[in-house]
Amino acid sequence: MQLPGRSTPDAPILHLLRFRLELARYMNIQEQIEQYISSQPEPKRSEMQELHLLIRQVQPGCTLWFEDGKNSENKIISNPNIGYGSYTIKYANGTTRSC
Repeated sequence: MQLPGRSTPDAPILHLLRFRLELARYMNIQEQIEQYISSQPEPKRSEMQELHLLIRQVQPGCTLWFEDGKNSENKIISNPNIGYGSYTIKYANGTTRSC
């Protein structure tokens, strides 16, 4: 049986693989956030953990992201930060980019 919107019989398998890759990426972000928070000295660590848990309770389905502050050459260019949610930037030329 072929699902609607699926062009080949292999499409459900590809969908499952994409889901697993996305889950692995999500878990990697979770691990990065946990490592970053645990690397902070007290009392900052406890405060960040409490704030992180509070935000996750208020917005449980929001997109999580983590920016380690390093560029493509692995040089530190900004402070690491945790992000909650996403938005779309609309440029003057009409193009958009999700962040």
